Amino acid sequence: MKKHFRFFTQVLAVILSIIFVFSCKKDNTSTTVTNQFTDPRDNKVYNTVVIGTQTWMTQNLDYAATGSIVYNNSSSLESAYGRLYEWNLAQSVCPAGWHLPDTAEWNTLINYLTGYSIAGSKMKETGYLHWNSPNTGATNSSGFDAIPGGEWDAGACQNLGNDAYYWSSSLADTSHAYYYYIENTSMDVFQNSSSKTYAFSIRCVKN
Repeated sequence: MKKHFRFFTQVLAVILSIIFVFSCKKDNTSTTVTNQFTDPRDNKVYNTVVIGTQTWMTQNLDYAATGSIVYNNSSSLESAYGRLYEWNLAQSVCPAGWHLPDTAEWNTLINYLTGYSIAGSKMKETGYLHWNSPNTGATNSSGFDAIPGGEWDAGACQNLGNDAYYWSSSLADTSHAYYYYIENTSMDVFQNSSSKTYAFSIRCVKN
């Protein structure tokens, strides 16, 4: 009887160990913060983070390229949320050594964070300093620090605090391009396409 009990406890220990290992691996979003990057064009400093095999800026780009837009022309909002860029301008505005990510690179990030239905929560800055309530599920476990800089559409800025919109470099058709967005009421990341004349935030990824 004792032998059977000992065998049972050994098997149970092995099973529990396997469950523990797989539960630890399920959220494979471990990150390593790298050195800060200074944009030589204006000396602005950006924090970066390694997520999987990619290095991302953890702040929205804030380079004052001609044609870029500051939300409601507010300098305080610019310092917090960066600038908004139409798609054509977004293609060339990242600093040397960095670039606007295409859909494949966005998908690499999202898949590493275990999929569209949960990645948004792992990318969103926690709390309510920038996000409006409820900021559903935000953990920022990836270190991406997504903040809701809103958008510029047909001459008006909107959705600050509710939505983070990020351009990709990939075209949907001749007049539309793909972008990714995260909402304050969801844990998802969403992909959509928009007119290239809209202005969204930019996150640069390292070459």
